[in-house]
Amino acid sequence: MPRTDPKAVTQKLSALWRSADVETLETTGRKLVVISDSHLGNGGRADDLRHNEWVLVDALRRYAAEGYTLILLGDIEEFWQFDLEDIVRRYNDSVYAAIRAFEDESVHRVFGITTANGGACRTRPGGSADKPAMPPKRSS
Repeated sequence: MPRTDPKAVTQKLSALWRSADVETLETTGRKLVVISDSHLGNGGRADDLRHNEWVLVDALRRYAAEGYTLILLGDIEEFWQFDLEDIVRRYNDSVYAAIRAFEDESVHRVFGITTANGGACRTRPGGSADKPAMPPKRSS
């Protein structure tokens, strides 16, 4: 395993902090819930969330109903093992639907915590050019 150069990491994080891409989330007077590393898969045997899906959905529904701000941190989907299309097919009507129940400005997603370039970005459910978007709301 290659050794990480602490000085290089510090320089990259410092540059990121100074960049215009970093936004500060106002937390005063807000109720926050942070969900990290759910590793959504395709529902098969290798999908770590499949047995606990109902727990996550129930919690998300409760937090949305109570007016929380949701922060999705890190590996929400398990892209090392599964394609986005398979993940969406499996969780669109459960986990993603529960996330979409939050007000648009109440969902924040953080990508890139441990990326090679030291980058991180926050984005709303629409995603960004280089990251997958949340599945859109279905029209009735």
